[in-house]
Amino acid sequence: MDDRVVPDLLKRPVRGGQGQGGAAGSGGAFGPYYPAEQALIAGHAGDADRTTVFAGLSLVGVLAAAGITEASMGCPIRSSMEVIQVGTTATGFPVYQDRNASQSDGVLVVNRVKPHTGFTECVESGLCKMLVIGLGKQAGASKIHQQALRVELGRMVLEASRIILESGQMRFLGGLALVQNAFHETAQVQCLALDDHGALVAAESKLLKRAYGLMARLPFEDLDGLIVDEMGKNISGAGFDPNVTGRPNRDMAQWDGPHVKRLVVLDLTEETHGNATGLGLAAIVNQRFFPPAERDEFAINVWMPEGTRLEATDKVVRRIEDYLKKDSEVRAFASFVGVGAPRFFFPVLPVFSPTTSSVFFRFGLNCFWCKA
Repeated sequence: MDDRVVPDLLKRPVRGGQGQGGAAGSGGAFGPYYPAEQALIAGHAGDADRTTVFAGLSLVGVLAAAGITEASMGCPIRSSMEVIQVGTTATGFPVYQDRNASQSDGVLVVNRVKPHTGFTECVESGLCKMLVIGLGKQAGASKIHQQALRVELGRMVLEASRIILESGQMRFLGGLALVQNAFHETAQVQCLALDDHGALVAAESKLLKRAYGLMARLPFEDLDGLIVDEMGKNISGAGFDPNVTGRPNRDMAQWDGPHVKRLVVLDLTEETHGNATGLGLAAIVNQRFFPPAERDEFAINVWMPEGTRLEATDKVVRRIEDYLKKDSEVRAFASFVGVGAPRFFFPVLPVFSPTTSSVFFRFGLNCFWCKA
């Protein structure tokens, strides 16, 4: 591929709310770039360019789609992935915070308090998680999720949020916690102090219990099948809320219901802009589901036996690449050997190990660099 293509990519405008941009959720950011295109940017662009592009995709474009711009708000909107380290977890991982926020006169943390789709704890999605994952930016989110391979994510959120509040490096004004009912309507708005971690956890835990009580529920505990009319990132980070549908993306041994044997998904919401995250939780998918799914890319994850050397893993990946080169329908591919899949374009967990790799390949004739 001609390296001159990459600078042209960096000039591509953010299309918040149009096409593949404009939706966001806990599963990761996405925008006008295909994963393989983003992989090329990551490999060829400098750190400053990557920060500008991906920060714009994940925040500025999304805000603009909602009518939130510097002009409409009358103030600057500063979006960056630059962070500062404020501490270290007991497992030796760094804890980060947004650099812009650390330099501000005050920070007001806002988030919806609700059940998480991947773990159960006294606090789940809420202010503590926003402190760690949101203000931690991409670097903080990646480090916390890497630890989750060994330590439960809920415990990591509790520990990291305590480290952040006790570091004294952030000027927190307080927190604004929102609780919604089953119709996604605001049911409660609560201001919380952030000067004591224990008090924050106690207060947020009470709000979480109310959120569980207001959550939509199926009228039955055990179902042979469930038909979901639409799924999308605007509904849940997992496409549809597993706490409601009974299709958890967590250990089934810890799941207390509802229990659904087969889940059928018919379509995507318009607001999800083609993002079909969560599709793997469905057993049956209607054919009309696929036209709105705009990503014509697929991933091959390679997991080698423990102790495999990086050279051996690379050899297997090269065999996969040779196979893809022979397929006339494959227009491009990008491989990541020893690092797993980058988190900035798919809701997947990057695993840094010589035994893991990911290969992303793309079908179709609309490949931008095929036309370049």
